[in-house]
Amino acid sequence: MAKGNPSIRLARRLGRYLPRPVRRMLHRIVRRPVNRDSIEADARMAVAIARSWSEKIGALGLDLRELRVLELGPGRNLGPQLFLASNGAHVTVAEPYLASWDKRYHPTLYDALRSEWPETAQALDRVVASAGYGGELTVIAEPAERLTGLRDGTIDLVLSNAVLEHVSDLPAVCREMARITRLGGVNLHQIDFRWHRCAARPLDFLLQSDARCRRDYTTYPYENGNRWRPSEVAALFRGAGFEVRHTFPDEWTDPEYLATFLPELRRSKSVYRSWPEEDLCVLGALFELVRTDDPAVRSMGEAEAEIHRRRKQGPP
Repeated sequence: MAKGNPSIRLARRLGRYLPRPVRRMLHRIVRRPVNRDSIEADARMAVAIARSWSEKIGALGLDLRELRVLELGPGRNLGPQLFLASNGAHVTVAEPYLASWDKRYHPTLYDALRSEWPETAQALDRVVASAGYGGELTVIAEPAERLTGLRDGTIDLVLSNAVLEHVSDLPAVCREMARITRLGGVNLHQIDFRWHRCAARPLDFLLQSDARCRRDYTTYPYENGNRWRPSEVAALFRGAGFEVRHTFPDEWTDPEYLATFLPELRRSKSVYRSWPEEDLCVLGALFELVRTDDPAVRSMGEAEAEIHRRRKQGPP
């Protein structure tokens, strides 16, 4: 759809000439076409996300009532967060470039959501009735790297879905999550490790030089991703003060593609040229993390990060 939208094509062409904050703002304010089919698809997706989060939260033994929840980068569809709030959670959403209430989109979306969700959803009902979020959600327009609106140790549960692969400073995000999450609190982060610009060749961006990757990421941050691999993510979170309780891979590299890609990677000058094959096989994973003050966990993460750093440097 984006390819056929003149305003989106223009924003992309302008992107390389504009400062990064302006590019990201354009990405948010250039609106996709609104039609009933797309809204109904968004509603179904929101319900699926809400049910998935609810199941995962239940499996952790957490009670949503009075639970202090933060979701990073939810986008313009806040249906899943409103469902959590309807079940008693105190929900905060953090998004550096928040999409404003769109009277062409949000009322119709939330009406569609209501028809898809038979359970009680009082927060959603109040939003539909008032045509605004009011006091149902706490909304902060801040990046995940610097959440100045949240005090230390005030969050019980942090959620993100296909967000952390797009942040510009993942180590800083990990440290910030450790700061705001209470001891014993949980983080659930679903991360997509693919190159978004070419689904058929999801690892090809690992062949790029660091300079090329930075340039492409700066121009198209939502299409390129930041290239961190699963083992690196785990090490960064450990080093920040999280026990990595579970990593659940849920998407895998096609074996035929990997067989052709690996020789090319090994011959390249990429910092990932000697990366372990098992870490390249995972294209998507859910990370379940628990905040801890155990110094052994931090030490393990720091040691792993040093191994990764040396591997990227290559032989002396």
